[in-house]
Amino acid sequence: MANVYDIALVFSPHEWVEALHRHCTNTGDLRIRALVYDSSVLETEIFDACIIADSHPALSSGFVLSLHEAGHAVLGICDKSAEAQSFLASTGIDAIFSSKISAEQLTGEIREFLNNTWNKPQDVIDIPHINATQEDVRKPNNIGHVVSVVGAGGTGTTEVALVLASRLIDSVAVDLDFEHPSFAPRAGLALEPHLLGAIESAHNHPETFPDFVQRMPSNGVISGTSHASFTRDIRSYELESLHHRLISTYAHTIYDLGRISEDSHFFSRTQTLLNVTDPVLIVIEPNPVGILRGLEIIALVSSLQHSETDEKRIGVIVNKCPKNKDMLKDVSRELEAIEQISMIALLPFASELLGRSWCNEVIQPRSWKAPINHILDFICTDRMPSDSTSKKRDRVDLTLEPVGAST
Repeated sequence: MANVYDIALVFSPHEWVEALHRHCTNTGDLRIRALVYDSSVLETEIFDACIIADSHPALSSGFVLSLHEAGHAVLGICDKSAEAQSFLASTGIDAIFSSKISAEQLTGEIREFLNNTWNKPQDVIDIPHINATQEDVRKPNNIGHVVSVVGAGGTGTTEVALVLASRLIDSVAVDLDFEHPSFAPRAGLALEPHLLGAIESAHNHPETFPDFVQRMPSNGVISGTSHASFTRDIRSYELESLHHRLISTYAHTIYDLGRISEDSHFFSRTQTLLNVTDPVLIVIEPNPVGILRGLEIIALVSSLQHSETDEKRIGVIVNKCPKNKDMLKDVSRELEAIEQISMIALLPFASELLGRSWCNEVIQPRSWKAPINHILDFICTDRMPSDSTSKKRDRVDLTLEPVGAST
């Protein structure tokens, strides 16, 4: 007798969801035990496999890991684009199927996959539906990387944070610029759900946390509030709860802290976040005032370390760089002399980014590709040696490529 598998089908507004549900209801090829509208109920449902769309906001490596620990298979459905398959593979999902085939064919492929793999240990599964073997992107203790992006206001921290998040697998960008939150208008996202709901959920109702994460094509996003006044009552312990929820759910978290200043009403909260992140990326502009402001921020960040062994890695991103090679060399030379800086990247001025930054469109200018790759290498590299000689040598090597890439 053929095996009949119990399925939890996570609802999303796609035609294949309705078609698959109708086909299985009529034929019984798969037994749909639950059409899931709230992903938190999966913790109490009894089923063999969960079927979920790549665009669902709850989908992350933490979500997949929790279902694996409960003994469930997790199957992803997407349009088979390279971007969608890459994201699904990054979550550690068991298999990927196409949304473009018929419900009958999809059901057959899912049944074949479960028949061939259901009783096998997860580490020996070898099925052609699986996009790729995904290396473990987390740290040894399964805690995700957290990066803070800060600036002096108007330097481009939002664009940098969103572009970095879009390039990192299993990532979420969080708008923690309390004074000037701008993720929603920049990325064309809804004003709700936003940061306050995510904080409340993380602190009191963690099972509903995925509901407060909006999805962009390659990453999750938690938008800021519509006005700074709404965030004045946020407490440090609430931010810590949010932080712990994020690092246990995502492999990479990008905090956009916006402008950092000791005179800000929100400085103590910014300190709380900087204390738990490494590395810190400081976005400045290529002029004397920009470099001076960057030095002030470096001093603030350095003052937060508790000991020499706790030294934070600091990267400086010089944004809106002109094509003047001599000027860029002068800027690089000034920054290379600063001992605390571990990485320097130069982002060329991009008129197309400036023109679209408030048009509900997030893009990565072609001229940013090389320096962004350089920044990603820095983010994903383990802490550099504390020996000052090797640190200085690494810093000089790192700055050579961005200078050439930005010309």
